[in-house]
Amino acid sequence: MNILRTFAILLISSMAASAWTSPTKPPSLVKIMKTPNIVAVGAVATMIVLSPFVAAAGSANAADVAAGQKLFEVNCAACHAGGQNQVVKEKTLQKDALEQNIGLDAGKIKYFVQNSGIHRGVLLFGAKLSDDDFTNVASFVLDQAVENKW
Repeated sequence: MNILRTFAILLISSMAASAWTSPTKPPSLVKIMKTPNIVAVGAVATMIVLSPFVAAAGSANAADVAAGQKLFEVNCAACHAGGQNQVVKEKTLQKDALEQNIGLDAGKIKYFVQNSGIHRGVLLFGAKLSDDDFTNVASFVLDQAVENKW
C-alpha cells in the first residue's frame, strides 16, 4: 500500500503545484481538482496499473506464513508446540519472551534459527531447509507471536 500512498501524494502535490498561481494564497481544493496536469494523469495511470501487483504482494506474504506453518508443524512443533519451548522453558515463542530474547523481527528470528543455539540451520531429524523455508518459518512464528495466536 505504500506505493499507492506515494502516488496519491504525488498526484495531489503535482495538481496543487500546477494550480498555484498566487505567491501568497494557496489554491482551493476545487481549483486543484479541476486543473489538468500530465504528471497527475501519469500518477493516476500508474496507480491503476500497479494496484493488482500491490495486492498480490500482500497475498504472497500470507502464503509465506501458511508455508511456514506447515514447515513449523513438521520440523519445530515437537519442541515448540503452542509456542512453548521444551528445551529452555523460559525462552518461549510467546510475544513477550520472543521480543526480549530475539526481537519481534522475522529477519532476527530467521538468523537465530539458522545460526544460533541448538538449531544451527538444521531442524528436527537433521532436515535441511532452504533459505526460503527459514524465511517462511520465521514469518509464521512472528505472525503467531504478534497476533497472540499461540
